[in-house]
Amino acid sequence: RDFCLSRGLGDVYKRQGESNHGRIAMYEWSAASQTGYDLIWNASADHEEMLGASLSVIDSMYGNSHSDLVALQSNWTDGAGSDGRLSVFAGTPSGLVWEFNLTESTDGTYFGRSMSSGGDLNGDGYGDFVVSNTGSESAPIGYSAIEVFYGSASGFSSTPNNEIQVLSQGRMFGTVVEIIDDINNDGMDELILQELAPLGGALLSGKVHLFHGTPMEDFTSTANWTSEGSMNQRPVSYTHLTLPTS
Repeated sequence: RDFCLSRGLGDVYKRQGESNHGRIAMYEWSAASQTGYDLIWNASADHEEMLGASLSVIDSMYGNSHSDLVALQSNWTDGAGSDGRLSVFAGTPSGLVWEFNLTESTDGTYFGRSMSSGGDLNGDGYGDFVVSNTGSESAPIGYSAIEVFYGSASGFSSTPNNEIQVLSQGRMFGTVVEIIDDINNDGMDELILQELAPLGGALLSGKVHLFHGTPMEDFTSTANWTSEGSMNQRPVSYTHLTLPTS
């Protein structure tokens, strides 16, 4: 088995006059020595982009036997209000290969606030990916959105296949997003997400939205189930647990 380490802030090496590129490194167990791990691949970004601030492993966006990787460049900006960028790496027999970068297609304050890639939302055998574009508890401002990318024989599209755009400011829709195991036994995994300041609710009361997996064309912005907190409660949905079925 292989594993990846990332260092979004700072570098283990420097380019003159630059810093905080961020670096991802991939290791595998040494077949030769049987005593440790060998570095087999690494990647870094440009000055102050902080590649690897967060990582998400995809269960094969191509439907092959290789896992893929999405890495957040947490400090990337286009200077015109678009903050946060994702680098997509495809798994191959010789390691990871950079494919393209993703930037926001929706209106939000920070692209990459939360991301998840641990399942198959439409049951087609390809790994899928969800990312949020929203504020945070420390910066509860702006619009919010989530973007959904479906795996295929040609991998991910460079633009989302589906999205939910929230046009009420300050709701922090998607501060946590998570693909969870199929809970209604229809062969498709589910999407659960947190909204910190739901419309009409108290600030930071929190609301959980659960979306059942569906074919891509049937995706809807209306959750199948929700649960909302109240004043003076810790915001709901900081963590979740999927229980095994008997």
